[in-house]
Amino acid sequence: MLDLAASLAARGDSALSTRHWVQAVRAQALAGTGDIGGCQKALDAADEVHGLTGPAHNGGWLRFDGSRLAEERGTCYVELKRPDNFVARTPTR
Repeated sequence: MLDLAASLAARGDSALSTRHWVQAVRAQALAGTGDIGGCQKALDAADEVHGLTGPAHNGGWLRFDGSRLAEERGTCYVELKRPDNFVARTPTR
């Protein structure tokens, strides 16, 4: 289901953060299944939200701007029982 959501979001407005939000949700699901590689890849894709220029959302229901991605990343690594990866993989801004 999340692969389908990612596919649909990829065809949406590239100026909005929808595709990045889907990847953040995907990362949480992958962490729950123990897929550390997939989770890291999804988190890295979600982090690309910081490269958007202009507002990341249009004031609608989705207000994902990446400001809480470090928290999401930490939650995923705790779920994966790999909190040591959080420090090693957290991008610095």
